[in-house]
Amino acid sequence: MLTTLQDFGDGIDALLRSTPANEVSLHNAFSRSAFKRLAKEHTAKDVRKAIEVLSRRVQKHFGLDDDDAAAAQPQDIDEAADVLARVWKACEEAAVREAERQQRIARDCYAGGVAFELSTEDVRRPFAANAPSAGRRR
Repeated sequence: MLTTLQDFGDGIDALLRSTPANEVSLHNAFSRSAFKRLAKEHTAKDVRKAIEVLSRRVQKHFGLDDDDAAAAQPQDIDEAADVLARVWKACEEAAVREAERQQRIARDCYAGGVAFELSTEDVRRPFAANAPSAGRRR
């Protein structure tokens, strides 16, 4: 889900290298209606669900399963927790940057009538609530 935001933002940023911001909406792929559709598809609720799925994936790939956790030494659990915390923080920072970029795009390229209502707080809150733990996979 967050990938579509990134792809759209990357396309607009590439277009902005050669096109003034007020002309971006004249391109079919980046029309005002395309941005409205994107903004409508990425509500706080949808992003929260995507972050919950991301949390499970990160937990699965970087956390310890039940067998590993039972046999692990305390320093192994600490290392796993450190890796999880770093990966999760990097994911959060990337998602916040993307929300900020979409807000900038809405303001600069689609001024007047089109708003991207997903705030950085709408991104930070679910990241804090869904932080994976090192001890066990969900």
